Amino acid sequence: MNRYRLLIGMACLLFATTALAIRKPDPWFSYNGTYTVLKESITDEDLDKLLELPKPEVLDLYGCGNISDDGLERIGKMTELKELRLRWCGLVTDAGLEHLTGLAQLTKLELTGCGRITDAGLAHLEEMTQLEKLDFSRCEKITDKGLARLAGLTQLEELWLDDCALITDAGLAHLAGMTRMRFLDLEGCRQITDAGLANLAGKTQMRVLWLEKCPQITDAGLAHLEGMTELERLAVNGCPQITVEGLERFAKTAKLSKLYLEDCEQITEADVQRLEKLMPECRMYHESRPKDVWGY
Repeated sequence: MNRYRLLIGMACLLFATTALAIRKPDPWFSYNGTYTVLKESITDEDLDKLLELPKPEVLDLYGCGNISDDGLERIGKMTELKELRLRWCGLVTDAGLEHLTGLAQLTKLELTGCGRITDAGLAHLEEMTQLEKLDFSRCEKITDKGLARLAGLTQLEELWLDDCALITDAGLAHLAGMTRMRFLDLEGCRQITDAGLANLAGKTQMRVLWLEKCPQITDAGLAHLEGMTELERLAVNGCPQITVEGLERFAKTAKLSKLYLEDCEQITEADVQRLEKLMPECRMYHESRPKDVWGY
């Protein structure tokens, strides 16, 4: 009997020791449903620690400037990963993205500020048809050819392209098959014109459309968006050719709750008041109005 008690005691001790080892705080990472880096100075080798922990579903490496393609090779072994945030990991290149192609459960990939990514890197993503969100903000080398690589990602719901200034109207044509798209950020894509917006006409599920600092867009371009009956947020700030007449059409067709109008040279305070009467549930943002807390 004493032997059995001893064996049971040893088993309980082993279980408790193992549990403590798993829960012991790691100096590099915190875990609250998401593995978040606590030190931006971590290196590729430090990611080996994650391979010893319970398999992560979400990994946030925001601002980890020492993470390179070797680090992405390690991340490529985290097969349960569903969301990967690599914002401002400036050493990541096209070659690194190839290591992610085996992550069959990955649905969200954020590459904000990864300025070495080019169209060639996007070619590694074209078979990852499960992707629902892609963020290429400040990836300034991406062109229309890169968007052509993404044309088959028909599950995509969010696409961030702000400050991808090489993208033109031709690039937007490659988004035609993405009928589930709800969020599109084209801020700073200064080559987009009214013709480019015509390529978005069929996106009736769109909830948020960011056209900030697209100076070539006019009221004629906005006319292509009338079918976006679910649209909740529209940003045309920094679009100097937009007028109140171009925006009035959304009073009948959309469900706008926020409309961003700063730096629209032809929109006056009187115009804003006119729009408020037509869309009383919509909050307007203009030079004379309180600033928004920038949430999406």
